[in-house]
Amino acid sequence: AVTSLFKTLALMGLVIVCFARASSVSHELMGPVAQVAGAAPSPFAGFVIAAQAVIYTYDGSSGPIYFSEELRDPARQIPRAMYAGLLCIAAIYLLVNIAFLTVLPVGAMAGSPLAAGTVAKALFGAKGDIVVRTVVVIALPSAVNACLLMASRVLFALSRDGLGPSLTTRVNVG
Repeated sequence: AVTSLFKTLALMGLVIVCFARASSVSHELMGPVAQVAGAAPSPFAGFVIAAQAVIYTYDGSSGPIYFSEELRDPARQIPRAMYAGLLCIAAIYLLVNIAFLTVLPVGAMAGSPLAAGTVAKALFGAKGDIVVRTVVVIALPSAVNACLLMASRVLFALSRDGLGPSLTTRVNVG
């Protein structure tokens, strides 16, 4: 929860700065519009490639299902957590995209591997990109941790039901 709060605050901070400083960004300094290498051969393929990022953004919304054993009223709490999570993610996603588009045109971000870094560079100079990449690196362990916790819950449940090694049914008190 702490790392999710950190990521949300970092994104909202960038959104606020985007809206506050968008008019002060010089688009001439950004150089020519980026050319995307290996552009999609068709509009449908382009849509599929773009959809991958969106799918990964919402991928964690099913996470509460893995921890349903630990809830007092899972039938009520899981749908609430999933819908609230999806709505929060959608709101953050839209806000971030609108904020980025107030700073830079789509063409300036098109070839960028990290749009947030490109926007931060336009707002703060070269150090802005470094700060954004540092925040991404700091946020990665929490994503890895969540994936490991969810995967281990599946193995635990399978083993408890006799479908996996009994060794994986042991859990420490902590």
